[in-house]
Amino acid sequence: MNYKQLSISLAISLGIGGLSGLITMIGMESFKNANKPPLTPDFLFPIVLTILLWLLIILMIKWVTFAAYLNIGLAECRSGIEI
Repeated sequence: MNYKQLSISLAISLGIGGLSGLITMIGMESFKNANKPPLTPDFLFPIVLTILLWLLIILMIKWVTFAAYLNIGLAECRSGIEI
């Protein structure tokens, strides 16, 4: 597995995510004023979103590792794998 490409892609993904978070920080006021279910605390959304994003990163690493194990390119992996 090419760790250099993996680390570059993770850095780009996390960098874009962090940058978009900084840019849209103003949107948190809109989120606080949004119509939400009564038992949804405001602090829960960022925690759940962070967990989901880390799960997606883990899934991407597993996907790349599986594609490397099968010795196929990612383009072939995207179109579906028939085992």
